[in-house]
Order: sequence, then C-alpha cells, then structure tokens
Amino acid sequence: MQLTLEGALKLITRWERRRRLLTIIGFSPFLTVVSKNAQFGLCLDESVELIVGNNTEFKILFGTETHFFAVTSIDIPFEWTEFAGNVKEGIRIDFPSRNLRLFVLIQEPGKNKETADAIS
Repeated sequence: MQLTLEGALKLITRWERRRRLLTIIGFSPFLTVVSKNAQFGLCLDESVELIVGNNTEFKILFGTETHFFAVTSIDIPFEWTEFAGNVKEGIRIDFPSRNLRLFVLIQEPGKNKETADAIS
C-alpha cells in the first residue's frame, strides 16, 4: 500500500518510540546493503537517521521523487527473504531517479534467529 511522506513518518515514529530493532535491505543494479539489528536515530520531515553496527549513522534523505510503501513479509523479494529474518512489517522506500529500493523492516521481538542461536 502506498503511503504519503506523512504516513511513512507516522509509522517510523511509532516504531522509534517502541525502540524496535530493524533489518535494512537496500539494493540497486550496482549496490546491495544489508544490516540487521539497526535502530532508529533521528527522524525529521526530510530524512531519517538509522544507527547500524558500531554506532554508524546511516542517513536517508527524502526527495520529491521518493515513494513510500507499507510492506509485510510477503512483499519482500524472494531472493532477499533469507536476509530479512523474522519480520512482520516495514516500509519500502523507492528512489526511482536513482534506481534504488530500500526496505526498513521491523524485527519481531524475541524471534531473531541469530539472537536465539547465540543464547543456545
């Protein structure tokens, strides 16, 4: 389902307040980025900042051509499902002029396989 910028920011803000862990998957014809256990940093009207491994900041700037979509686990392309892990919902951010697609996926609490493996 397509979202407005305001709708996307409302979801992001809700997840940020709940301190949910994220899985980030970004890809274009030239680049693939995957990061698990990220967190929201700063959320503004024109950007969102994510904190990935070792407190590295990953900033996403929204432009006028940025498109937002609410997604569930079935919306993730099959070739990326192994990277997604246990997620139920998230946001897809498309940058058509850059041929870039980014998934910001919310991890299900207590269902992260890597965490479970580390504990056992």
